[in-house]
Amino acid sequence: MATKLLFSFFLFAYLFTNAQLALEYRDDSLEPTKTHWKDHTFNTVDWNSNIKKEEYKKLFVQYLVSFRGTPMKVISTNFDALLEFSHQNTASLLFFYEQFDKYLADPNSPLRSEELFEPVLKTLVSSTKLNDTQRSKMQFQLKNIALNRPGTKANDFKYSTPKGNQRNLHSLQNPSFLLVHFSNSGCHACEETFEQLNASVIIEQNLNSQNLSILTIDISKESNKLIPNKPNWHFGLDPEESIEAKGLYHLPAMPSFYLLDKDKKVILKDGTLQQVEMFLQANSK
Repeated sequence: MATKLLFSFFLFAYLFTNAQLALEYRDDSLEPTKTHWKDHTFNTVDWNSNIKKEEYKKLFVQYLVSFRGTPMKVISTNFDALLEFSHQNTASLLFFYEQFDKYLADPNSPLRSEELFEPVLKTLVSSTKLNDTQRSKMQFQLKNIALNRPGTKANDFKYSTPKGNQRNLHSLQNPSFLLVHFSNSGCHACEETFEQLNASVIIEQNLNSQNLSILTIDISKESNKLIPNKPNWHFGLDPEESIEAKGLYHLPAMPSFYLLDKDKKVILKDGTLQQVEMFLQANSK
């Protein structure tokens, strides 16, 4: 049973990102929420009970899986309805916030989606059941979601070259696409991803064809990273982590990739190397 649930969960992760391909939907767009939670009255749940919490965590995952193949707008409408149903008390609201945060905001979640998480946060922030302290993290998350949205021009930032020269993002000349690669040479996952980036056939083809430039920004105090001798690959340092400290970019986990077009507009925000490769494969010269 656990294996089937896990399979369904990752199947949903795939369909979740391709939801616009679905062709038919039930007339009652709130049916998934009504059906899944019809036997539950949240104001009677003992949210201090770990057993109850684990039960509802499983129910929440099953709820997410039920949306496979459903368009984003319908999913968002259902999430809003769930929050309305759970608005009976603060404890239930905070429980569902934690679940949405875990699956829609965590950088390691296969279901991560700012597009879906933003309306959830807006609904919660406007709730009279929450106090200012409880809303503060949500407001911070909303602020970060607004940073460098896809389709907007990426925030400019300054960085140092290995020779100590000062440069900034917007002055960097790039061909069709620019991949901004935030990394930390003291991070094991960053080192692994750097090796994958360096070995990627798709990346190398796009560098050689001048379809892509890369700017790797290392935030470590003492960088030991060596940039490969490849065309259109630049290297910068931000040891004081001023880029994030100034509120220009939100980097919840390293490494992080931002794919920009020739006008420095964001195509992919805080994505993975796999997502970058998929885009370039479909948009190569």
